[in-house]
Amino acid sequence: MKFPKPGKKKKKKGLSDRWLLALWRKALLIKWKGCFFCRNKNEKELECHHSVAKRKHKLTRYLIENGVPVCKVNWGKPMSCHQYADTREGEVKIKEAIGEEAWSRVDRLAHMNIKDYCLENDITEKEYLLTCKQKLEAVIREEKLAKRFN
Repeated sequence: MKFPKPGKKKKKKGLSDRWLLALWRKALLIKWKGCFFCRNKNEKELECHHSVAKRKHKLTRYLIENGVPVCKVNWGKPMSCHQYADTREGEVKIKEAIGEEAWSRVDRLAHMNIKDYCLENDITEKEYLLTCKQKLEAVIREEKLAKRFN
């Protein structure tokens, strides 16, 4: 699946799933600076893996704590880094890196319905998604500022 490149166009993309996933991917690549397991930095060979709650959970789908970049290429190994991420051993390594507190938070949210969460927190689904978008854009903006001053 091709994702639009965040920051390339001046036009606002709103809160579409495709745009939010593109922002999520870009923020993860900035945070981890390459494949979580082998440190490959070639963005064309990287995919982003939802570590705690898989992609179908809208409440955790765009959380930066719920993902790591991984290779989709095997590199002569028995499995790709993305396949390894789905193993028990891979999951343990990701959990250690993310931290118990963040892992537990995402896991707790993964067991909630987005509508129930929004009712409980007195916000709309749109407001929740806007908050997610703003957090992802902040990670991207901080990276741009850091590059500017280095």
